[in-house]
Amino acid sequence: TPRHMHDTPLFTTTLLQATAPRSQPMPGEKTSVRVIDTAAGQTCSNKEAAFSWNQTGPAGPPGPAGSQAAYLARHDPREGGIDIEAGVREILESVDFTTVEPGWYFIAAQVHVVQGGTGKVKCLLGGGNEEPYGVDFDSVELSVGGVIRLQTTIYVYERPVELSCTAEGLADGEVARVTEDELTMIGIAPEQR
Repeated sequence: TPRHMHDTPLFTTTLLQATAPRSQPMPGEKTSVRVIDTAAGQTCSNKEAAFSWNQTGPAGPPGPAGSQAAYLARHDPREGGIDIEAGVREILESVDFTTVEPGWYFIAAQVHVVQGGTGKVKCLLGGGNEEPYGVDFDSVELSVGGVIRLQTTIYVYERPVELSCTAEGLADGEVARVTEDELTMIGIAPEQR
C-alpha cells in the first residue's frame, strides 16, 4: 500500500518479471538474465523463457523447540517507592531454583529512579552458577533521575539471581527512591546458547 505525504506517493509497487535463455548454456558460453516490466508491455523474446522469483519451495525440517520457561517479577509503583540509604545494598528482586527451573536464562531488568538529590544510584543484575557469573551494572545520577536498564545471560541453579541497588554520595539524611522495578527471565534452550 503506498504511503502518502501531501497526496504524493512515497513509493509505488510494479510487478516485474525476469527472462532467461530457454536452453542450457554450453560450457564457457555467457548467458544473462533480463528483468522486464510486463505492466509496460515488455515481453520475452522467442529465445527466452519467463520465470518468477515469487515461488514457494518445499517446507524445511522443523526447528528445535525453544524453552517455554519465563518469569516476571515487578514492583508496582502503586505499592509505594523503595528508599535506598547510602551504603546499603537493597535487593529489589531475587529469583532462585525454587521459583524457576534450573537452566540458562536471558535476563533483563529495569529500575526507575526518582530525580532529586545528590549522588547516584548504582544497580547490579547478577548471580547464577557458571563462571564467569553473568553480571551487568549501571548507574544514574540523582540530579537527573531516569531508568537503569540491565541485561545478561545466567545459569540459574543454586545461587539466586538478584537485582540490587546501592546509593552513593547522598547528603546527610537523604535517600534515593526507586518507584518501580521489573525483572524478566526467559529460558534459553541448550542449542540456542
